[in-house]
Amino acid sequence: MIIPNIEALSISELQFIAKRYGIENGDQLAEDDLREALHELFEEFGTEYSTLSALYSPSNQKRYFNQIYESPEDFQVGSLPGVQELPPFYSETAIHLLLKDPSWAHAYWSIGPNDFKKLSEHSQDPSFFLRVFMCDLVHGNLVDSFDIPIAADDISWNVNLPERGRSFYISLMYHYDDEEVGVLATSNTIATRKPYFQDHIEELEENEDDFYLLFSSLVTKGGVLVDSRAIHEIFTALERKRELA
Repeated sequence: MIIPNIEALSISELQFIAKRYGIENGDQLAEDDLREALHELFEEFGTEYSTLSALYSPSNQKRYFNQIYESPEDFQVGSLPGVQELPPFYSETAIHLLLKDPSWAHAYWSIGPNDFKKLSEHSQDPSFFLRVFMCDLVHGNLVDSFDIPIAADDISWNVNLPERGRSFYISLMYHYDDEEVGVLATSNTIATRKPYFQDHIEELEENEDDFYLLFSSLVTKGGVLVDSRAIHEIFTALERKRELA
């Protein structure tokens, strides 16, 4: 069952849900009042929503999803305007990699029926894993790699990127107990950049205005303090430089 994040919906989608569930004058309520009414409606069904939903801004673009939030079987929203469900599988085996922020990427993939058939012809059941390759950003030389075990029915994974200033790509792989290993598909390459001030710490020390401009307003519109690895690394570099001074 799919229930969309209330804070991420447009006013037309909020009105659609309100009308479907009989909220009186839902099409005339102000947007904030409409969101509050929907929150109260969902609470009646025992569904709680995370306050972190306010971190995401509404969008007029089409949103694609399989599942966002579990709910009781007797609560159904139905199809929303501008939302298209993903097909259960694709005929092609492929893996794609999207950069979410400097520290995280999102990988999603599909294994086509022909490849599944070939794998099933083996005397053993295969295990699957993602092999993440980290490369030099300038020359593309391999710096390191690591593996992430996945289940046969997994279709996506959030991948932690251990270093900024590197490029990354992922191979969807399988292996058997007899040590046979193979590559099913390889993703596109994404690149991350180091925060400018991480390599220019002296500029923050010399210019107090730059320091406060960078750090004084790191709060989301939902009132949540940003927890960013890049920011922590800048602070660590500042502390290290002061210790060496």
